[in-house]
Amino acid sequence: MARSSSIKRLPPKIREVIDSALKAGVSIDDIVAAVRSAGAEVSRSAVGRYKQEVDRVGARLVRSREISQVFAERLGAAPEGKTGRLILELLQTVIFDLLVPQDDGETPKLDTKAIGELSRAIRDLLGAEKVTADRELKIRQEAERAAKAQAAEAIEQVAKQGGISAKTAAGLLDMLGVRQ
Repeated sequence: MARSSSIKRLPPKIREVIDSALKAGVSIDDIVAAVRSAGAEVSRSAVGRYKQEVDRVGARLVRSREISQVFAERLGAAPEGKTGRLILELLQTVIFDLLVPQDDGETPKLDTKAIGELSRAIRDLLGAEKVTADRELKIRQEAERAAKAQAAEAIEQVAKQGGISAKTAAGLLDMLGVRQ
């Protein structure tokens, strides 16, 4: 089994510096100098290999976003909370493609470990989507509560100043659902 990259074995703070420098387009030689000045030892070739890996992952992410955009345009934007469902359908298609013989008649070899990892990733994705949806709901509910409280306070102020009758104020508070 191959050893992990010497870059990946560096302390997180130094890796963050490397990642930021790569993102900013800093040269490999300058990155090596910066890492060495921070007290860590790294070779130019290790930084170069790491940069290539980062570039590959970045290209895959760009491709993934482009594909997602095409699906969104063709299928219409996924309704709120339905993104995970769309991803599940896409992953089902990928698994189906793995199970069905190719056009040349050859059946692909299944990697059960990869399928297990894919299943865990799907579960984690759906869990994260639920957490996000719950958080967004809580934020919306809190914003609505704050807006209603602010509106109720304004109504009560106007009523106290005689701008509207007590009956009208009560009706407005009832409409907001904040009648005390």
